Amino acid sequence: MATPQGKGQKKATAKKTPIEALKLLWEKDRKQVIQLGIIVLGVLVLLSCIVIPLFFKNSTIHNQVKQLELNIRTSKSKRDRIPELEEKLKQYETEIGSTRKRFFQIHELDELLGEISKLASKDGVTLVGSRPLSDLQKNFPAPYDKKYFAVTYELTLAGGYHQFGSLFSRLEQLDKLLLIRDLNIKQNSARSLQNLQCVVQVDAFVLAPQGL
Repeated sequence: MATPQGKGQKKATAKKTPIEALKLLWEKDRKQVIQLGIIVLGVLVLLSCIVIPLFFKNSTIHNQVKQLELNIRTSKSKRDRIPELEEKLKQYETEIGSTRKRFFQIHELDELLGEISKLASKDGVTLVGSRPLSDLQKNFPAPYDKKYFAVTYELTLAGGYHQFGSLFSRLEQLDKLLLIRDLNIKQNSARSLQNLQCVVQVDAFVLAPQGL
């Protein structure tokens, strides 16, 4: 049987809760408790005012550095393509220049019908009549309508199928831009395919005069 003295010893050595230990420490050494509180408060202030903001600031700087590196790589890639783009630009300028040379000048339209008549005679085709269709002048879509337009002529020809085909082929192979369309071939004689009449429209593409 345990003695009363033994029970007192067990009670004295029983574990105390943190609150009880802190209360006991406060009663024995208040100065030490105050110092400990100041240290804890200082650590909290350091974390909230310096360490945590510094962490977020470093994260922001890291993201900015990554974005800057991406911009540098993109700029370098674009810079490396400059010679290729310059070469393509030269090719486009050459092609555009060659195409522009194929457009008629205004004064060259006066010679166009004479050239067509000359080519027709070589293929055995007769140019019976011709007339410009002013109501069918075609403009290009903006902004090209200030630089180019097309004039339509209606031609009446006499000849045969093969002669017509040869003439149209010659016209399409000219250095200047012509578009042949709306063919209407009629047979003048039921017994001959060489005595035909053809009505056709020809578009001549023209460089607009400066300031038009």
